[in-house]
Amino acid sequence: MQPTSARAYLENKIMTATTEQLQLMLYEGAIRFATVSRSAMAENDYERSLVAYERCNDILCELHSGLRPDKDTDLADKMGTLYSFCQRKLHEGQFKHDVRLFDEAIGVLKHLRETWILVMEQMRDTQPARPVMVKTEEYAPLAVDA
Repeated sequence: MQPTSARAYLENKIMTATTEQLQLMLYEGAIRFATVSRSAMAENDYERSLVAYERCNDILCELHSGLRPDKDTDLADKMGTLYSFCQRKLHEGQFKHDVRLFDEAIGVLKHLRETWILVMEQMRDTQPARPVMVKTEEYAPLAVDA
């Protein structure tokens, strides 16, 4: 697949995804970039580790900003705490060059992804999926290459 066709495929996947699928994509992206950052750190490739860390952090910021405390304050607070924990562990791992700190964050992110998959399965059984409608002029894609 050509890079441009791969990008077009990914953009189409994002534009036609349900809100639930987008949330899952964010978790998977965060895990992917945290894992790349960890691997690069283990190889003493600090520049590549930092780039992947920054991308993971961007995703965690996006997840954090998507919380809706007006819908469920307690849940939003707990999820925000988990996202902040992951951000802190990844930051400390970068600063201290300690892959064990990356492992802690990746473990939490994997657990969040698996929990979200269970939530999606329950939602699928109770209500039909709805695609997200995003106006093209409002769409500013995240960098997805790496």
